[in-house]
Amino acid sequence: MPAKILEEQIATAVLAHLCNGLPVDLLVSPSTDAMARLGNVLDFLTAQAGMKGPKVILSCMERASIKPGAVGIVLDPERIADCMEISKGDLNPVGLSFITPFQFRKRGVETRLVIGTAPPKAVDATLIRSIAKAHQYYEAIKQGQTFEDIAAEENLSKRRILQVIDLAFLAPDLVRKIAQGNQPVGLTAKWLGLNPMPSDWQVQRRIAATL
Repeated sequence: MPAKILEEQIATAVLAHLCNGLPVDLLVSPSTDAMARLGNVLDFLTAQAGMKGPKVILSCMERASIKPGAVGIVLDPERIADCMEISKGDLNPVGLSFITPFQFRKRGVETRLVIGTAPPKAVDATLIRSIAKAHQYYEAIKQGQTFEDIAAEENLSKRRILQVIDLAFLAPDLVRKIAQGNQPVGLTAKWLGLNPMPSDWQVQRRIAATL
């Protein structure tokens, strides 16, 4: 197996692990700011997967151990923290190691090594940024600012601020699904902007389940 192909496969598996686990499982105390920042980083790395992405991801690895049917991967906390632009102390050690399956697939005379079971999930960076902004606006309101003040600072209309701030009251489990890329396909920033969610979390969950 050529080293380049093996490295690309392992890099894809690591990226999938990060996309599936960040920020909920890999951080000790995930925040909305962390979700927005890490979502941007992962979005960039996913987009660069065919160019510099694999090199960046592989530089975050401490070691990989190949066993029959599985690859054990351990990530370097300092390099992961640097890559994700966060503090090493914010990382949850449990999320820094994982095991992913691999198998050989034959197609005619060709044998291919396939590591992992699924491609990285699509993280909606736009929605994550909007949720982070919503919490930023809500904190500003609690500190005594008016909607007009925030609109002036953000160079947006008051209507837009009111539209975005509703996202600060999404149910925590919905936010977690959004951070992991597991939200319903129809639950987008555009849809939420046109269809404000009620404050009742149970009702939110029922609505999301229909999208």
